[in-house]
Amino acid sequence: MSTSIGVILKAGKKQVEHRPDDIYGLFMGPINQVIDLILYRRIIYALLPNRLTDRYHGSFLGILWSLLNPLLTMVGLAIVFPLIAKFQVGDYPLFLFSGILPWGFINASVLSGGDSIRFSEQLIKKVYVPKIILPYIFVTVEAINMIIALVALGILGIIFGYSLHPRIVYLFFSFVVIYVFCLGIGFITSILVVYFRDIQHITGVMLQTIFYASAIIYPVSVLPPRFQSLMEFNPFFQFIRLFHVSINPSINGGWELFQIPIMLSFFTFYFGLILQWKFGRQTVFRI
Repeated sequence: MSTSIGVILKAGKKQVEHRPDDIYGLFMGPINQVIDLILYRRIIYALLPNRLTDRYHGSFLGILWSLLNPLLTMVGLAIVFPLIAKFQVGDYPLFLFSGILPWGFINASVLSGGDSIRFSEQLIKKVYVPKIILPYIFVTVEAINMIIALVALGILGIIFGYSLHPRIVYLFFSFVVIYVFCLGIGFITSILVVYFRDIQHITGVMLQTIFYASAIIYPVSVLPPRFQSLMEFNPFFQFIRLFHVSINPSINGGWELFQIPIMLSFFTFYFGLILQWKFGRQTVFRI
């Protein structure tokens, strides 16, 4: 580790050590986790580019996989799935694009965020680093990849004749909401994977099931009415729908669709902060 990073770590640790113990609690504990992210922001600035380059180390295409991965998935599903399912959706490739990208972000955040502390074992055993920094960096890298894919595929869409519509303004707010949600998930899974190693294997299986149960590659309208109402209780569908509405002009929806995702994001993020506050420091003895 470079000398500059070591100096920053020592300075940040000194500030943390001088905090009074009585500020910790269900309210101030999570707030202190956010304060750690601010105090150690220079560490984040230093480690974030490294994580971004390490992700594609040895890959010929490098960061282009952020574009090719969802694009290839979308092309395959656009050709095969309508033939199997026998349903009609206007601009089906656009529908797929608006569902696969946010799902890819959620999926990657769960898996990489969950493995973030274990992956950084050598770092946290050498120096003190607030453990919340690690899932924050891993999830933020996935967010950057999603932005790159959104911009690139958006340009391709314009080239192939897709026009922007007024609800495209929802896209920015949809991204902010899902980013907060994914940060919360990363905070939670990073702790759970350290304490319960089998979680890492279980989540992979669960995510495959959730993918097909979240109306990502098919419209909710093809489901029987009773299942359409049950879909509202699927938290992942709530976020996928925001992107369907933001990008696809054939799907109706307004600002009211943001209410539940915002609440889910807040509570997931807050619960993640609580877990980091309660168990983050002990993870170094568990990995």
